[in-house]
Amino acid sequence: MPLVTNTLASIYGSIVRAQRYGLWFHKLLGFLMRTWEWQQQKLQSLAEAQLQWLLHWCWNTVPFYRRLWNAAGVNPLRGEPFEVLAKLPTITKRDVQANWQDMISLPYRRQHLVKGETSGTTGTGLKLLWAPIALAWEFATVWRLRKLVGVRRSMLKATFNGRPIISPARRKPPFWVRNIADRQVLFSAFHMSPDRLPYYTAKLRTFHNWYTQGYPSLHHLVAQQLLQEAPLEHPPKALFLSSETLLEHQRRDIEQAFRARAWDRYGVSEFCVSMIECERGNLHLDIEMGVVEIDPVLDETDERIRGELICTSWANPAMPLVRYRIGDTAVMLKKPCGCGRESPTFRCVEGRVEDYLITPEGNLIGRLDHVFKGITSVAEAQLYQESPDEVVVRFVPRSGFNDQDKAKIIRLLRERIGGKMRIRFEQMAQIPRLANGKFRFVVSRAAQDYLKT
Repeated sequence: MPLVTNTLASIYGSIVRAQRYGLWFHKLLGFLMRTWEWQQQKLQSLAEAQLQWLLHWCWNTVPFYRRLWNAAGVNPLRGEPFEVLAKLPTITKRDVQANWQDMISLPYRRQHLVKGETSGTTGTGLKLLWAPIALAWEFATVWRLRKLVGVRRSMLKATFNGRPIISPARRKPPFWVRNIADRQVLFSAFHMSPDRLPYYTAKLRTFHNWYTQGYPSLHHLVAQQLLQEAPLEHPPKALFLSSETLLEHQRRDIEQAFRARAWDRYGVSEFCVSMIECERGNLHLDIEMGVVEIDPVLDETDERIRGELICTSWANPAMPLVRYRIGDTAVMLKKPCGCGRESPTFRCVEGRVEDYLITPEGNLIGRLDHVFKGITSVAEAQLYQESPDEVVVRFVPRSGFNDQDKAKIIRLLRERIGGKMRIRFEQMAQIPRLANGKFRFVVSRAAQDYLKT
C-alpha cells in the first residue's frame, strides 16, 4: 500500500511541479531577488505602474468591475492610480461568491486556467481560477524567502499541512507519503496522536540536508514530542511556517525542538497578498505583486496602525482582486524596519476577523496568545466562546500543570478581557481541528454573530 500511495503522490507532485515551476517562475524569482534591496521610492514607482495597468485591465476586460465602478461613478482611467484606488468600492468574499463568473477576464478561457478554492472556514469558501503566472508569482515569493536564508530546491522537504494523504483508518506507520518528483515527504495531520508521534520523529531523524514547511500547529505537536527525546543529530536548515497565525509559545517550542530558525510567511489562497519574515522578525509586503490598505483602523499609535487588510493584486490577471477584504487583521509599522528592507512592514498578521473574543461591553479582543507565555505545562490551548458572558479555556496539560498555572492564566486573561466575563477551564486530550487540519487559537461564535449584525 505505501508503494501505491507514494507512486500516486509522485505522479500528482510532478503535475503540480510543472504548474508551479515553469518559465514564469524562474523569471519572477530572478526579478524578486533583485528587487529585495530596492529603496522605497523605486518600489513605490513599480507598484504605481503595475496598479495603473491593473485598473485599465479590469475596466476593459472584467465585466464585474466595469459594472461595479460604473455604479460607484468612478472611471479608473482618470486620475493618479492610488487616488483612484481609494475611491473604488471594496469587495468581500460574498461578492466573489455571487459574481465569480463575471470576475473572469474576457481574454482568458476557463479550460486554460488552474482551478482552486479557499477552505471557507466561516462559510465563505470560494471558487478560484488562476492564470499560470499567478502560481508563478505565489511560489516565486515563497522561494525568495527560502533562497534568502540559504535553502535550495534540491534539499529534502518535510511538509506538515492539512492535506488528506492516507486513510484515516490506518493504525500503523507509515503516516506519511513520499513525493519523489519534488523531493518531499508529506506527513499526515490526522494521525498525530501521542502514541504515534514517536514514529514521526523517528522518520525525521533519518533526514539529512532538509527543511520543513507547513502549519505552525502541526510543527508544534511534533516539537513537543522532540522535546521529550534526544536532540536531532541533523537539524533542518530552516522551518517555513504559514497558513495559521504563528503564536509566540509555538515559535519558542518549535525552534528549540528542531534546533533551527522558524520563518513566518503570510499568504492566502486568492494569491492577492504575500508577506515574508525578515531577520528582525517583521513581515515585509511583497509589493511587487500587490498592495494593501488598512480599513477600518481598529487602533493607532505613533509607531503602528492596526486594522483589517484590504488587498489589491495584479498577480492573477485571469481573476484579479481589487480592494478585496480578505478578512484578516494586521499590525502595520509606521517606521522602516531595522533590516534595511523598505517595503511596507508589518509586525504581525493577527488572524481572522472572527478570531476575537467579545466582552459583555461589546469590545473585540484579539491577540490573546500572550496569556500562555511562559507556561510550559500546557501543551495546547484554545479560547472558546459561545456568548459574551463566558470564555472556555480548552487546554491539553503536560505533567506538572497546577493551580498556580491556572491562576496565572486567569490573571493574564483578566488584564485583557476585564472582570465581567466568566472564565471556565475544560481539560481535553486534544484540541479539535478544522476539517482542513488547521488550528484556531480563538473560536468565538459570539463574535461571529456580533460581526454579522
